Amino acid sequence: MYVDNEKVERVFLKVEKIIVVDPGRSKCGYAVMNMNADILDKGIAETSGLVIVLGDLICRNNIRDIVLGKGTFYSAVDQMIKTNFKEVLIHYEEEKNTTFEARKRYFECNPPQGIWKYIPLGLQAPPVPIDDYAAVIIGERFIFGHNK
Repeated sequence: MYVDNEKVERVFLKVEKIIVVDPGRSKCGYAVMNMNADILDKGIAETSGLVIVLGDLICRNNIRDIVLGKGTFYSAVDQMIKTNFKEVLIHYEEEKNTTFEARKRYFECNPPQGIWKYIPLGLQAPPVPIDDYAAVIIGERFIFGHNK
């Protein structure tokens, strides 16, 4: 069963934990979160291996709901999830500006050290991919919208 957030009142959802996916052509960020927006797990997987990662996360965390960002390459990832996890509900959340917010969150969690702390953050790029941080931002949008 698939759920479009625009057609369902989130207040009636009884969700305990979610997997959030920030889809991309070559890699996807993911996060497992509870409905208090606590991050239980997060990481980055190659898109080609996402089914294995999601299967493991679903089993280990007893997940029934996946929140999928509606951005780059989302339709292919959506189809992948629908094909392999028929028992999971898929919710959709907008991704607008998540990369910018993820970059900001990365530097909040990992402040620059040494000489880098004197260089404005606007001139720096994170040294690692931040797709997992983008997944967290998407998850927070879903959760905070859900708890209104």
